[in-house]
Amino acid sequence: MINEVAWYDANSDFSTQAVGQKKANELGIFDMSGNVYEWCSTWYNNFGSEASDVNDEIENKYIVVRGGSSFLNEKFSRVSYRYSRTPSTCGGPYGFRLAMTAE
Repeated sequence: MINEVAWYDANSDFSTQAVGQKKANELGIFDMSGNVYEWCSTWYNNFGSEASDVNDEIENKYIVVRGGSSFLNEKFSRVSYRYSRTPSTCGGPYGFRLAMTAE
């Protein structure tokens, strides 16, 4: 299934791909897994015994990225997988995902 909806190391030749070439996921949304990590608006927190989002830059210097990339294996393409990077990280497997309502 993942091969049908996402670009990851085994099917991407370790490079980003043009959007819209894979099938929609089970929610009918295209390009939400793999290809490039999605920058999120939440600051990273190693959820411990007290799970909470960190939304204050002063408390943490790493921002959440999700969704996997064309450079890593399929387990990183799960939506639930969280990774962190400094906000100044750029290029390669990092980007964002756009969504719009189709009419």
